[in-house]
Amino acid sequence: FFYTFKPLILLMERYELFRESANKHFLTADRFLNFTFRIVNEPKMLLGVVENIFLALMSSVSSLLYFERLFKFIPPFPDTFEGKLLAFKPLLIKYSLGEDNIKLIEKLHEIMVVHKKCPIEFVKDNALIMCSSSYDCEKLTSEMVVIYFKKAKLFIEESNTILRKNERNYRNIN
Repeated sequence: FFYTFKPLILLMERYELFRESANKHFLTADRFLNFTFRIVNEPKMLLGVVENIFLALMSSVSSLLYFERLFKFIPPFPDTFEGKLLAFKPLLIKYSLGEDNIKLIEKLHEIMVVHKKCPIEFVKDNALIMCSSSYDCEKLTSEMVVIYFKKAKLFIEESNTILRKNERNYRNIN
């Protein structure tokens, strides 16, 4: 008889880890936006909020994908941004989630890519302006981030509800 120690994290399914990660990233974005940003009022902090919203959304997408994969409802998918979005599109229809969620994720991804590639960033009129080397500019304001935050909140709550409902259904079957 051999006793092996298995940490709790190994006992959780992969989709549960991603759901937990989504909730943590969203909580971080909430704290940044509604507490820290309100006090400091520094537009450069908005990038941290956008990043956490994006990570929360992608973790939520991953959670739904890995849940579906666990029960073999979908084939294996590439573990990349594009691969996950492509695999997720049929689930939008299955769970009536709406195309706006994909557009939101793509917009936040675009903001993150522009930020990483832009050589020039500055603050003007309480907005963060990110410029490429050819001076194509992207503006990020707190009003925009609040809209992204509210849309993400609805999506994450919806995906958590879907997972809870389906967990009960499939646990009763197995």
